[in-house]
Amino acid sequence: MTFKNYLSVSLENYVRPIDEHDYYEPRVDGWYYARPPVWAISGFLSPDYRKRFIADVHGEYYRTNFDKEHGYTLGVSPRLRINDKLFITLGLGYSAAIHDKGYVTDSVNLNSEEVIIFGRRDVTNVTNTLSSRYIFNNKMSLTFRVRHYWLKGLYDGYYDLQPDGHLLSNDYFTDEDFSYNAFTIDMAYRWEFSPGSEISLVWKNAIDLLDEDEFDEAYLANLDKTLSSPATNSFSIRILYYIDSQYFKKKHPDQ
Repeated sequence: MTFKNYLSVSLENYVRPIDEHDYYEPRVDGWYYARPPVWAISGFLSPDYRKRFIADVHGEYYRTNFDKEHGYTLGVSPRLRINDKLFITLGLGYSAAIHDKGYVTDSVNLNSEEVIIFGRRDVTNVTNTLSSRYIFNNKMSLTFRVRHYWLKGLYDGYYDLQPDGHLLSNDYFTDEDFSYNAFTIDMAYRWEFSPGSEISLVWKNAIDLLDEDEFDEAYLANLDKTLSSPATNSFSIRILYYIDSQYFKKKHPDQ
């Protein structure tokens, strides 16, 4: 729904009353995980983009009928238009999946039977993104984007996946907790030097950090460790030149 003041709101409800066969999560051909019935509600609020400062807001909540499995997502995206040439966007996102079920490992037992281990874990994800764009003129612009992605999983139980896709508790226990960080910086300059032709200069900086042993659960300490890790840098130049075939065609003698 969009009101007369250009405020847009949305509300959505989703219900799946039966199991869903997920053939990807088991990671073994011929097996599937029977994801339990679920219901979810989500929505967003988006103000008038013509204003100098606005903030988009969105959220979602879901729940299944198995083992109190549930989760939620919250996001806020402030936008600041400093002038007609420069604007800045900040994206703040947080999601949590409580008692989430997922693949851990697989093996073959003494009876030559396939054993697929699933785990019950609390998975949280934090994604923060800062983006800006400066438009020099109608042919030249500069974009800048910084993004930090943090995914953390803490296990507290394990299951054997059954041939019918359901889970049965077992006594498996190994520390499978994990923390994954990705920090990226992208900066791109674009110049359209003639119609259909452009030059692009791109710089990328990336840090990938996977911790499966000890890691800090505090956000700032985790970010500090990520930023002190080795980074990879790349610089690329792309030239796209548009050639009209008409330039190479000879004109008719009587023209």
